[in-house]
Amino acid sequence: KDTISNYNPKTGKGNGFTFKKYNSKDMLGAIKTAVDAFRDEKTWTKIQKNGMRADFSWDSSAKKYLKLYEKALKKK
Repeated sequence: KDTISNYNPKTGKGNGFTFKKYNSKDMLGAIKTAVDAFRDEKTWTKIQKNGMRADFSWDSSAKKYLKLYEKALKKK
């Protein structure tokens, strides 16, 4: 959930496929969407490149956690 952003064919953004409700119907829908994207070479390449551009480094994660903790402290 914290590393995958749902691919949006209209904007070309996203690096994978997600679903909100954890049930078999929604999961199957995401799988079907992924299979359809895989069949389209241009779309699949775009998703792969989006994933390769994503920053999953510890530095990036640490900055996000720091912002989250600072936000939580402000609400106190």
